[in-house]
Amino acid sequence: MFSIPAVRYFRLLCPRCSEQSRTAAIGRTTGGVGSPVGPAVAAHNRCVRVWDEMTLEQQAVMISAFEEAYLNNIIDGYGARLEWARTGDTTCPSKLDDVAKRELPPRFASVVADLVERELIELAEPTFDRWDGTEPLPGERLHDALRDPASWVDAPDGRRRMVMVTYTETWDRLARSE
Repeated sequence: MFSIPAVRYFRLLCPRCSEQSRTAAIGRTTGGVGSPVGPAVAAHNRCVRVWDEMTLEQQAVMISAFEEAYLNNIIDGYGARLEWARTGDTTCPSKLDDVAKRELPPRFASVVADLVERELIELAEPTFDRWDGTEPLPGERLHDALRDPASWVDAPDGRRRMVMVTYTETWDRLARSE
């Protein structure tokens, strides 16, 4: 079984205002909403409050949403952030091996489903790598994409499903209004 290294704190660049916040990682890697730790810098206190209440998994998904990236980018981004938390060096890539990566999709699928249900992100399968004009995945198609391992990692047969994630106006309002 893949285990997450115990780390105390890591520095996270706030994607909304480009300030850093001090965030605790211990106890926040299993999915529950953690409590904020450390003082937030006054200039970005509103933004950091909502951000610091998220788990590491939720933060990894939201960072991918800001980048309008794909589900199959989330796990490596998460692995890199775990490594950065452990070493303090933001140039370290993910150290997750293939076995660890294949264990994480069910966990991330529930995180993504929760963020979609809360209307903080949307998923779509764009054509020709274009988000414009692509409708968010509805109900069963959404759940099918989340259950498909090829959405998260390359399938053994080489299949790769390109499911794009982006943040919503709801997230934007929430992050700005706190």
